[in-house]
Amino acid sequence: MAVAPWMPLWIGDYRADTGQLNQAQHGAYLLLIMEYWQSGSLPNDDQILSRVSLSDTLGAWQMMRPAIERFFVVTNGEWRHGRIDAEMEKAKKNIESRRKGANLTNLAKWGKTPSVSPSVSPSVSPSVSPKGRTPTPTPTPHKKERKKQRL
Repeated sequence: MAVAPWMPLWIGDYRADTGQLNQAQHGAYLLLIMEYWQSGSLPNDDQILSRVSLSDTLGAWQMMRPAIERFFVVTNGEWRHGRIDAEMEKAKKNIESRRKGANLTNLAKWGKTPSVSPSVSPSVSPSVSPKGRTPTPTPTPHKKERKKQRL
């Protein structure tokens, strides 16, 4: 369920919230939030969370879990992250807004009205040309050229 290939990271907010984490916990937390961004949630499963966080052992993960779990809400068997959910929603809206804008721009470029389906490419229909112009007919080859084409 990847929203975008990039994920916003507000460094000041991150540092303010995670100042008490040690190096291993920072690495685990960052890997978990990256996985969350790509998948939309994390399962409440220590084996999976241990693997995602690249913990050396399950025991190492279980020791750091309390420090990291406080950034999430565990509900219905999933770890949820409010800030990332909000950022994902903003990113989805931004992507959809840009997609609509691009469609309108393309429609205007090709001289169509927004009521025409944007899924039909202007290159598919020879009767539609940029900015409503009549297409220029292809010149007919001269007689000598036509003979050569038949051979």
